Amino acid sequence: MIFKLNGFNKLNILYSEKLANRINNKYQEGNFLFIKNEDEKTQLTNTYLYVDKNRLWSKIKNIELDDIMDYEFGGNTDIKIMYKNFNNNKDIISFMKTIKQIKYIAVYGWQTYINHKIYNIK
Repeated sequence: MIFKLNGFNKLNILYSEKLANRINNKYQEGNFLFIKNEDEKTQLTNTYLYVDKNRLWSKIKNIELDDIMDYEFGGNTDIKIMYKNFNNNKDIISFMKTIKQIKYIAVYGWQTYINHKIYNIK
């Protein structure tokens, strides 16, 4: 017998919990080793660590991606530092992609990012 619980059954809940545990064990927060492109992996790792170390998650959540296209990065010193130090090839497009991914993590959390990136779950 399967019991219904708010549209889910117990098997769905157990599977979701097991999947979450497997994700947490395999893809620890801030670990981008699953990314194959070395430049992208390094850029994401360094940017993630900078944001985490400097407690910029709420600032990143609220950043407008249009500010990144602004020559002065909208006056945002942290964005300037990240661009200068962590943008391996000094390409604004790859940097925007990195900030967009870091913002996604800030808004939705690491597990949702992994679900989307690895398992294509939206």
